Amino acid sequence: MLKKLQQILLMKTILEIPEPLYRQATERAVQIGQSVAEFTLGLLRRELAQPPATTPADASSRNTGLYTTTQQGFLVLKRSSDDHTVITHAQIDQMREELGV
Repeated sequence: MLKKLQQILLMKTILEIPEPLYRQATERAVQIGQSVAEFTLGLLRRELAQPPATTPADASSRNTGLYTTTQQGFLVLKRSSDDHTVITHAQIDQMREELGV
């Protein structure tokens, strides 16, 4: 029953992985007898079982007037409910550059 429920609650997504990294992951998965998907899920589970690498103090140092970064590394735009400012691609590119994404 639990396994069937877990299968229903799966989510598909697309990740962009540099080709050399993907090849390394594929090789390692083959070495340990897993599919790339199983190997990747294992990595995610192990990483998420650990405390966050950034402390709240570190995360707050990456805050700007436009966005803040959560402990999990997600960007959250700072906006009040009455703010209708349009966020441009240039601003998003600037955030990416600042974070090295």
